[in-house]
Amino acid sequence: MKYLSSHSIAMEIKDALYSQGMEPEDLAEVLGEDIATVNRYLSGEHDFTVSEIGWIFSELDMDIRFEAVPD
Repeated sequence: MKYLSSHSIAMEIKDALYSQGMEPEDLAEVLGEDIATVNRYLSGEHDFTVSEIGWIFSELDMDIRFEAVPD
């Protein structure tokens, strides 16, 4: 199982962008967000919600699975 930090989520998104030949501006258009918001997502400093991760990964046709684990 892979645990994702904000930085690793940003790297996963960047990898998906570049593998699809997309730039951050393209993602901003797809998401209906401004480029400043997308740059914040890609910086690794944004604290993603589960909803945001699902939304962005879905828009990029990325697979994701959430699993609850005990502390």
